Order: sequence, then structure tokens, then C-alpha cells
Amino acid sequence: MSDLLEQIAEAPADHYRRLKISSLDGDQLLELSRFMKLSLSREDMLAVQKIYADWGREPTDVELEVIAQTWSEHCKHRIFGATIEHTIDGETETIHSLFKTYIFDVSKAIMARKPDFVLSAFHDNAGFIKL
Repeated sequence: MSDLLEQIAEAPADHYRRLKISSLDGDQLLELSRFMKLSLSREDMLAVQKIYADWGREPTDVELEVIAQTWSEHCKHRIFGATIEHTIDGETETIHSLFKTYIFDVSKAIMARKPDFVLSAFHDNAGFIKL
């Protein structure tokens, strides 16, 4: 594992490096994620490892960066899309997707009440309103 981390720390000879992750265990994959600042969990890294094993090759550092960005909270909204249970004053509420419940559905209701106000929403991670 230390050889792999040293390889990553050095300047690449090419525009990318092929990283040998197929033999790493979950803890080593998590260490790699932390070292590369990918913010991918152990489970995420194991999933990536399986994908590349199925493809019969090792990933490049660039591919790992792209996956990390694509699977990030900013792009994928994992927390906003999760099922969350919380309890207030002994009452437990289950929310299936904070995004859908408190952002998307509320926004759609506003758009229905004011159809000429919102020109576009929830397309390509952008929205436009009429001023």
C-alpha cells in the first residue's frame, strides 16, 4: 500500500497513473480515498474496485477523481436523497428524501401557483426566474 501512496505523491510521468487497487482490502481502499482526498467511503471504494474488476482492469487516478466528483454530495445529493428518521418530543417522523419533500415538492407547488415566475427549474442543476 505504501508503494501505491508513494506513486500517487510523485509527479506522474504521463497525464494519468494507473492505480493497482484490485488487491487492496477495504481499509486500504479507505486509506487511498483519504490520501487522494476523494471523500469516498469504504463501501464506495469497494464498489469502485468491483466495477474495475468486472471490466478487467485497474482505474486511473483521473477516473477515481471523476468518480469521486460524480458521487459527491454536491452532485449526487446522497444526504438530501436519503431516508431520515428524527424524533421531536417523542414523535418520530420518517422523511423519504429531504430534497423531494422540502425542496422539490415545495418548489413545484410554488411554480404551480405562479406559473409565469419560474422559467426553468431542476434541469441541468440550474434554475431561471422571470424578473
